Amino acid sequence: MLSAPEFFGDLTVIYRDGIETAILLGSEWKARYRIVEEGPDYLDVESWDSLAGERLTLRYRFRDGYLLVPVQELGFHEVFSRLPDR
Repeated sequence: MLSAPEFFGDLTVIYRDGIETAILLGSEWKARYRIVEEGPDYLDVESWDSLAGERLTLRYRFRDGYLLVPVQELGFHEVFSRLPDR
């Protein structure tokens, strides 16, 4: 597991009303998303991949209170913990 906020930065992702907002190092990106399937420990989420220029569906997993989001091109998951609602 990679963890070095001082190197990678703290990434905050907010999912609300069909809009995913990512905040990193003072920059903010927004994209539409929709949940296409859900199970007891996962969500399949479809969103726009601006790098690839196409729609992408990823399986987000829940494990031990964390959200695991795959980074397909690198072969690992980013791990997120829940923050209090703002």
